[in-house]
Amino acid sequence: MPKTEIKNILAEIKKQADSQSENSIKTIKNEAKKQNIDVDSAVEIYEQLVDFYKKVEEKGGIEKYIHSDLSWMKIELELLYSCYQLAISHDMKVLDVSEMLSLNDLHIFPKTPSQLQNTYYKLKKELITFEDIVKSKPGRKRKPKASSNAQGKTNIFGRAVSTEPATSMREKISFNKNKEKNLVDLLSGVKSNVQLLSEQQGEDNNVYDLLKSIYSLSSLAVQKEELDRKYQELLAKNKELEQENFQLRQENENNAETYQILLQDLGSFLYATELEQIQALPLFTQETIVKLNQLGFSRNNQEHV
Repeated sequence: MPKTEIKNILAEIKKQADSQSENSIKTIKNEAKKQNIDVDSAVEIYEQLVDFYKKVEEKGGIEKYIHSDLSWMKIELELLYSCYQLAISHDMKVLDVSEMLSLNDLHIFPKTPSQLQNTYYKLKKELITFEDIVKSKPGRKRKPKASSNAQGKTNIFGRAVSTEPATSMREKISFNKNKEKNLVDLLSGVKSNVQLLSEQQGEDNNVYDLLKSIYSLSSLAVQKEELDRKYQELLAKNKELEQENFQLRQENENNAETYQILLQDLGSFLYATELEQIQALPLFTQETIVKLNQLGFSRNNQEHV
């Protein structure tokens, strides 16, 4: 479980980074002393987090950064390593640190625990450097960016519709005075035509056909509104499914990375000398258990996996 003092100082650092006032650093120093945490380390993490926020804003915000061609930024890697080092120096386990820093808890990083943990191990083993890391997704085509001159979305009838889901027909309909005047003129003209046709002998069928056509058109208009609403609901559902699919792909890639690292660690251990195996056994055992847990293999379910 996360140590209370580490979680408290990191929570305070995030709070101050979100607000960023003149007294932020002073508040962090006071909290660090209160929690018996190294003041310089706490201030350094705060400054790195602020720099990370600035870089994210330069990318257009957190959503655009998550869907950008970068998986990690340099300042984000430096912040990650500093957070782990601080927590581990207070006897926290890597698994608990990953959970605490992730989307599941303090939300310091827009990443899952496994993403944070895998990246930390790569930094620790110098498999990667503190530089921007571009996403590598073989076989996956990136969606083209929409042109600034592109037209808005259209419905199944080819008419432009709002990207916001329709709530009700009443909320979507609004008239200004000019439109209202045109509508009155239109209805008045329809009334005049009906009266003209009804005054002529033998024209009953024409009146009926006219009114039937008006009814059919008004029914189509109502159906169209319903279709537009359902279309917007489908768009929203499709967006949710795309996000879910994206997350599943990320998890699959993370599991593949974890499996590869596990194989490399196992090979290094098996081919090491007996003395090296004895010295590396505690760390090797801990890291292997962590990776097996990430892959869904644990003591409780080992017989069923």
